[in-house]
Amino acid sequence: MNKIKYIFSIPKSLYINIKSLPLKQAIKLPILVSYKTKLISLRGKIVLLDKAKYGMIRIGFDGAGTAKHMSTVIENNGIIYLGNNVKIGGGCQICTVSKNSRLEIKKNVSITSESHIIASKNISIGNDSIISWNTQIMDTDFHKILDKNNNLLNEDLEILIGNNVWIASNVNILKGSNVPNNTVISSGSIIRGFLYEENCIYTGLPIKILKSNIIWKK
Repeated sequence: MNKIKYIFSIPKSLYINIKSLPLKQAIKLPILVSYKTKLISLRGKIVLLDKAKYGMIRIGFDGAGTAKHMSTVIENNGIIYLGNNVKIGGGCQICTVSKNSRLEIKKNVSITSESHIIASKNISIGNDSIISWNTQIMDTDFHKILDKNNNLLNEDLEILIGNNVWIASNVNILKGSNVPNNTVISSGSIIRGFLYEENCIYTGLPIKILKSNIIWKK
């Protein structure tokens, strides 16, 4: 990491740690955020899933190509759970909408750049997963749709992404989706609903299995 960029990032890193974590964890600076990162809201809290250690979570320092120089946006009104070795690249938006919103990003997860993860209910991303650039994961439509009797037609639905999942670029994962372990989602795919079979490459709209019995490695 560029030393000058690191020095400029110390005040903002101190702020997010002290604001979001218990003091015993905050003083170890487990969360490093680039000085370019925009902290829209820190009303919620961050919970570490692993033992606190310096720099275990990096926000806004990494990314693909020129995106690493873009501002990342953090808006936390709920609870964000973070594991060890989480990297969130430049140009990303990470948001929990309300105090009841939950976002979990487990250990060894890399979110490359320019991706949007917006949790209104619950989004969980499993260990050892990669999310490529320009991907959107949202468990809400934001705007309510009602029938003639004023019944809500589009309630929020949680999203569960398993372990060792590779989500390629320009993928949309919509509310109510479940992505199983050890799978690859090909570029440009749209997912809504449950994918049941592990060790597969999924592609397209509607989503389908392109290849079964695969093994992929970082």
